[in-house]
Amino acid sequence: MSRAKHLSRRELIRLARTGAGSDHPHLAGCEECREAYEVLARFHPVVGRDPLPVPPAAVIKAAKAIGRQSAVERLVDLVANLVFDSWASPVPVGVRGPAIEANRRVHFRADDLTFELRAEKRPRGWSFVAQFSGDEPFVLQADGDVVSADDLGVYQWQSVRPPRRLSLHSATRSIQLTGLTWKRTKPS
Repeated sequence: MSRAKHLSRRELIRLARTGAGSDHPHLAGCEECREAYEVLARFHPVVGRDPLPVPPAAVIKAAKAIGRQSAVERLVDLVANLVFDSWASPVPVGVRGPAIEANRRVHFRADDLTFELRAEKRPRGWSFVAQFSGDEPFVLQADGDVVSADDLGVYQWQSVRPPRRLSLHSATRSIQLTGLTWKRTKPS
């Protein structure tokens, strides 16, 4: 049979959706069109529609577990508090000087996680080196800059000014580092 004598795709879909193909005279004599019609008739509920994916059982189980957790258990945002600041510690008179004042070390803690930051004032800005103790990979956000850790888990970056906001982000949680200001108080 020549191509012109076959039913069009649109006609086959219409027949499959209406179920009228079994009475159609062309389908009785054309094996190719009949096979196409049978396939379309079998799948007519989904013809022309996006399939609905069936999620894996593990995903369904995890979703049900979320529904059983309390609101507090679902929170993934943590606040890390400043637990050590070298600028807040008094420095002995014989050790004071521009080198000490140009360097700063801070230590943050949230639950069992710690974040240590060393800042050094340079002639044209600041240099930062930081390390985070945690099992999962985090990226550091320092104001608008996003810094990833190197292979050893060390974050390094430079900026004209020190960051006003620091936060760590992973696939499962976010940690805000709070209590850090960059105004040095003079020791009394």
